[in-house]
Amino acid sequence: MVQKVYVTYNDVHKLCQNSAERILNDCKPNLIIAIGGGGYVPARILRSFLKKPGNPN
Repeated sequence: MVQKVYVTYNDVHKLCQNSAERILNDCKPNLIIAIGGGGYVPARILRSFLKKPGNPN
């Protein structure tokens, strides 16, 4: 049987924050592609952490 894992919004936010630091250390992305089946919210949060002030979206 498949075991379910429940993730809170806070969990997603913290994971995105940690991931953003790792992403910026490895590369400088200029495009984020989100999967519609649950990926829009994490992509939007991640965008906030990756965006530099003064730069366009």
